[in-house]
Amino acid sequence: MSDSIPLELLPGSSKIFQDFLIENTCDCSNVISKISERIYNRSLLTKLINFSIGEENLSDLQKNNLILLQESNTFAVVTGQQAGFLGGSLYTLFKAVDTIRISNELSNKYPDFKFVPIFWIEDNDDDLKESSVSCIYDSGNVPKYVNLNFDENLCVSGKKVVNEDLELIQSLKDDFKKYQFGQQISEIIDEVFEIGKSWSECFQNLYQKILGQYGLLFISASELMKSGIFQNLVLSELINTGYSQIAVDKRNKELEADGYHIQAQVSDINLFYHIGDKRFRIDIENENFRINNELIDKNSLIKIANENPENFCPKVLLRPIFQDAVLPTVVYVAGPGEIAYHKQTDYLYNLFNVIKPCLVMRTSATIIDKKAARYLSKIELKPSYFLKSFSIIEKELADNLLGAEHNEVFSEFQEKFLNLYSDLEKYLLSIDNQLDKTVNGALVRINEQINQLDKKAHSAAKRTNEELLQKYQYLSNLIFPAGKLQERTISPLVFLAQSDELITQLLNNKAENKHHIFIEI
Repeated sequence: MSDSIPLELLPGSSKIFQDFLIENTCDCSNVISKISERIYNRSLLTKLINFSIGEENLSDLQKNNLILLQESNTFAVVTGQQAGFLGGSLYTLFKAVDTIRISNELSNKYPDFKFVPIFWIEDNDDDLKESSVSCIYDSGNVPKYVNLNFDENLCVSGKKVVNEDLELIQSLKDDFKKYQFGQQISEIIDEVFEIGKSWSECFQNLYQKILGQYGLLFISASELMKSGIFQNLVLSELINTGYSQIAVDKRNKELEADGYHIQAQVSDINLFYHIGDKRFRIDIENENFRINNELIDKNSLIKIANENPENFCPKVLLRPIFQDAVLPTVVYVAGPGEIAYHKQTDYLYNLFNVIKPCLVMRTSATIIDKKAARYLSKIELKPSYFLKSFSIIEKELADNLLGAEHNEVFSEFQEKFLNLYSDLEKYLLSIDNQLDKTVNGALVRINEQINQLDKKAHSAAKRTNEELLQKYQYLSNLIFPAGKLQERTISPLVFLAQSDELITQLLNNKAENKHHIFIEI
């Protein structure tokens, strides 16, 4: 399908993202050279990845990539995402596949080095509201949001599958039956979601079944935190109180001076403190810190960080710093929002002496199924036409069905009527100029009635063309579900249930990632 649109024209595209698309010219060879001079705890990384996936579940390519990762001439192509219900939104799959594709491309481009794809599962996040919602299509192809119950204070890693979750998940399998590979997806769902299993483990297991065979490695932020690998970074943030805030504030001022909106907020201390499965802010109060309404002096908190570094995790702006301090990251595959807040971190990377990787925009795409492709061919429209509110599409369809004559009739009538009414208004005001409010009010009511007649004509046109309207509704639900981009709304399982070639199509995508593309399955 040849249709595509520039990313900067997508709904919600920010100025900072638009300029990134124009200006981004990162040199991977320069990053490779810098990382080659650094030492990483590769043995611990491979141990944690092995633990996350489970040695018995490793594919041959994953085993090979783990061996490669222990070598100093191997680098990582990384992406990350919060652990989401039913695999999160579609763009999560795009990001994961992009790391595999780019790793292969870089291995061919730089034969003296090796590159492995790594997915960073961000499960220290406490946004369980976002993590516990997914969207699929019901039997009528209407977007269907599915929400699980959650504890607002829990980290994602602390969420466990309970019986209520499992009952809801089992009920969703009926919605996959209509698809060619729906049975296979239902079987994966059965294998992945088990009572007592952590949310991040379910997420990792799901993508392991989808992408493990392609060599993608998974690492959990919560497991890294427990390992103590972040200790030096945590101590630096606590000892050098306020330094990271100064670095970000300096960069923010530069960005604002260039007319950019600030994506993420910086704090005095850009860490969270974990108590069990819950996390809390660390606020500065005079010379002390306040955590969960309790005061603690600086030396005591530093002592805790020395003895129990696993109690701390980074806030949003420090997350990429922590990630790239422990992973030999040459490329990070990012979405528009990530690109925006990464722009705020330039001086943070310098402050913590961490090498900043090249940022690459993830694949941005809409999936077009076979039925939609037939409809589009029949009505001779491109899929990009449907990237707008269905109410607008309905009106435009009715206008087309009524034809130009309809608008001409109404326009001519309104012009004649307003001329006549103007004469009437002059006559009435000549009798009593205090009738102006009455005259204007009557005109408003008459115009409302004329507009109602216009709407009724549009409704009648749609009723007489109900079958065509249903096609438009189907296309709108697929391409712009609930008025949002498909990639930010629908679970990837919906499309994996319809095609066993989707991953291959994404791996073969050679787009320069400056356009939103449409992929027919």
